[in-house]
This record gives sequence, structure tokens and C-alpha cells, in this order.
Amino acid sequence: MTLVTFVMRLGWMITRAARWAKWSIWAHYDWMKSDPSYPQRFKEAGDRFTQKVEDTLHLVGVHGVERPILHKGRQVFIEGKPLFENRRSEMILMRIAEARMPEKYKPRVEQTNLLDLDPDKLTPEVLDKLADHLIAKALKETGCITMRRRLLKLGAGWWLARRSPLRRWRRR
Repeated sequence: MTLVTFVMRLGWMITRAARWAKWSIWAHYDWMKSDPSYPQRFKEAGDRFTQKVEDTLHLVGVHGVERPILHKGRQVFIEGKPLFENRRSEMILMRIAEARMPEKYKPRVEQTNLLDLDPDKLTPEVLDKLADHLIAKALKETGCITMRRRLLKLGAGWWLARRSPLRRWRRR
């Protein structure tokens, strides 16, 4: 029996399989180098395990898992029969949909480079959000008191008055 058989049984964990077989982990690496058929068999074992994982995910996502309903730590029985609930995983279903239908269910993320933006084409709301973000970032980097003084010198007191986190530094 080779390590591939143990890897298939234990689920793609070479270290645990070698420990269980009382072999050195290095036997696997030696076989990878010396035995010409071992890498292919090892890959096939990995493919079988991957298929087993995919089948399990499909079962949990589509058919669900039955879990006992408990009350005060004890299982609930109705008319002498144990009560179970079937729980499906929507997250697994979404991942399967993303993998099989990426054009329809892929995650959409839009990234914009700030250097490529044209300020004349931005709406006032977007400009306000961008200014707020940049000022907040500058406040975090240089410290609130120093930046507050700089903003007051530049005549941006109106901005400081409307920002709630900075109100605690105003004198009363």
C-alpha cells in the first residue's frame, strides 16, 4: 500500500497519512522523484478528493443538512419521533453559481484611479465625499491638532464645525 491510498482515505493530508502509516514524510518526496508513476497517481488521488469535496458542498448547498432541534440541551421529540430541521447554505449555493455561471454571478468591483479622475466631470456630492475622505486620511496621518490648526489657517473652519469627531477639540 502506498501513501497515495492513505492520502485518499484521510483527505489530502500527507503529514497525517505518513504519521498514520508510520512512514517519514520524506518518503512521499522521494517517491515523487524516483517513481515515474507516483506523481500521476498522487494527482489522481487529489482530483478524487477534490471531487468528493465538491459533491459534499453540492449536497449541503442544495439538499441541506439535517440538524436536531434542541430545547434546554435535549433533543425535542414529537409523538415519539425526534424533530430535525433541514438547513441549507445559501453561501455555498452562491459560490457554486459564481463558479458555474461567472458571467452572471461574478462579484463586481469597480476600482478607479484617483489620478485619472477629472474633477470637472464629478458631481458636487462625489467631490464632497472625496474631499472628506482625503481630509480624514490627512488627519489620521499627521494628528488631529496639527491638522486642525492647518485647516483653520487655510480658512476651512466651516469644515471643522460640521465634523462630529473633531468637535471634542473645540473650546467650550
